[in-house]
Amino acid sequence: METLRVVQLDAHTLNDELSNIMKASWQEVIVSLPPRFQSILDRLNDEIHLIIDMVLWSSMISRNSTSGQAFLDISYGPSISREKRISHFTLSLLLPYLSRRLPTVVGDRSKGGQLLKRVSLLFEILSLFHYLHFIRSGGYSNLSERLTSLRTKYDHPPTIGSINMDEQNRELLWNLFRDGLLLVSPLGAFLYRTYQRWGRVRGEESEGDTVGCRVCGCDNGVIPVEMNPCKCIACYWCVESAENGLCVVCEGKYEETRVVRGKKINLSVRPFQYLSLLLPWQKRQPCREET
Repeated sequence: METLRVVQLDAHTLNDELSNIMKASWQEVIVSLPPRFQSILDRLNDEIHLIIDMVLWSSMISRNSTSGQAFLDISYGPSISREKRISHFTLSLLLPYLSRRLPTVVGDRSKGGQLLKRVSLLFEILSLFHYLHFIRSGGYSNLSERLTSLRTKYDHPPTIGSINMDEQNRELLWNLFRDGLLLVSPLGAFLYRTYQRWGRVRGEESEGDTVGCRVCGCDNGVIPVEMNPCKCIACYWCVESAENGLCVVCEGKYEETRVVRGKKINLSVRPFQYLSLLLPWQKRQPCREET
């Protein structure tokens, strides 16, 4: 069974890509060499590229197909004569190499160089018209195949129209997983923001817990301080009003005081009451109204 045109074009594309990959890898090797060796290998660049193409073309000897055709399970048939192999090698590799190399040897402006340029130009024009004919009608994909009468065929008959259910199932599962993520991710982001907001509110509430004073009986002490080492807590004014330097709660001796963390000031107290902390002669205002 003859191959489809798109398959033949894919085979030629694979051949070019494999050749470009190997040549790019070789170029990286050259760059890593000392400059003296680089100059020598640069002069042999066309020959090295020819060797790389010959390595890829060697699959014609073992498989009767190029490297790109082997990937697509197509070939030129079960058997190819020796003459056809030599002709294919000459037309596809040797002539392009000579068209690039000979002008540099004989000179671009010499009669031989001008003749080679004209022959190369004529071959390119014929290749272009042949390619247009192949796109329209099929058959031989290039001039090399037409001149050597080599037609590509499938090594195994293709199953055109069959459905690969395994591939369909994998595609379905992936789409289901993707759609599930798209559905769940906004909900997860909303829950995360809600959790952060709830935690922030709880943190504000915990920071806003009031601290009472056991001396004046104020439920929300004004600047509550802690006396160390007894750890008793009382209003700043109640502590500073003690003249004997003892704890106003347990009457023990304390060494230092520390402002209690959290909501340390009762915002409901009238502002002028805080002046008593700065003005010692100011009469102390009660922390809460007597009932």
